Amino acid sequence: MYESNIYYMRKLKIIVLVLGLILVGQTKAEDVTLKYKKRSSQDNPPISNRGNAPMHLPIKVDFDNASGLLMVSAPEDMEGVVYVYTEDGRLEASSNRLNFTLQLSSKGLHFLSIQGDNWIGEAKFVF
Repeated sequence: MYESNIYYMRKLKIIVLVLGLILVGQTKAEDVTLKYKKRSSQDNPPISNRGNAPMHLPIKVDFDNASGLLMVSAPEDMEGVVYVYTEDGRLEASSNRLNFTLQLSSKGLHFLSIQGDNWIGEAKFVF
């Protein structure tokens, strides 16, 4: 009887361990929050919109840390250019479309810059 209890306890430990690994393996893409700035013109540097209500644009950025996938989505009629830089300032990727998915190749801190006609959205995230 004692040996059968040990057998069942070992089986139970294995089941709990497997369930724990399954739950840990199910990662969810996290939302990357963009901070927006207004630009006065193409020739001038960005101006912070202090004193005004914060800008909100319908751009969604998600990053899945487990796979290194960066997903950017926006309405089809929005135009902008996306840049992803590494911590040392190296350009890792760019896109002239706002709807795209990118597989990051380097780990560490990344900076995201999305630029439209009169606005810039910036964020940072860690892979």
